[in-house]
Amino acid sequence: MASNYNYLDGLKRIDSRLEANVDSNRVPTIPRFEECGSRGTMLCYGTVASIRLLPIEGENKVDESQKLKIIESFFAEACQVIRSNASCRDIILSGLTITTIYNTSLKSEIDDVIGDLACIRSLIPIIEKKANITRGSFDIRISACYGTLSMTVVESNEISKRFLWNGDAIKTSHKMLDDADNNSIRINKLIWNSLSESNQKRFTSQKQPADMYAGNIVNVLMNNWLLGANK
Repeated sequence: MASNYNYLDGLKRIDSRLEANVDSNRVPTIPRFEECGSRGTMLCYGTVASIRLLPIEGENKVDESQKLKIIESFFAEACQVIRSNASCRDIILSGLTITTIYNTSLKSEIDDVIGDLACIRSLIPIIEKKANITRGSFDIRISACYGTLSMTVVESNEISKRFLWNGDAIKTSHKMLDDADNNSIRINKLIWNSLSESNQKRFTSQKQPADMYAGNIVNVLMNNWLLGANK
């Protein structure tokens, strides 16, 4: 079947984008979906949270059919957790990694992000329990970084928009994810500095890499359910 793409229309769109101005002033907030225009790039600050699920091979290997159901359950429920937060601006799924963009212009919103990550970290042992597989069959790595972002509307119609996200916050969050220990949550210093005192105490400073903090935090209610289910 022939493509309906019209390159002449494409040339006009390219010209329009190349001629557009990018405001060099970086704003502290990320607009909601309905507040975004149909095109253009905005420079802003925000929080990027990255979550990666890794099946563990070896003695605890799960058969392929069950593995797919566990992965589906985790990603579907993790997205429910993230979408329940009004500060969420976008969710990007790639492979076995979730990248989430949060608007965190208020310190309380950063505490809320940590609450989301505690819930997501608590999901895997619950799913393993309900699936009746060995605890530790899956590894979860989580990172969060506050920093600079660029937000570009690359596709827009009446019912949806598609964004391209770039910037130091995404790059650093993904790098932290690659370096994260099994099941820990890693955050950068800017995140830690904005947390409430009670949440700061749940993280410890890391010597390598510098300016990073790690915590093995969980959602208390979810963890209590798991403890009861294990009796």
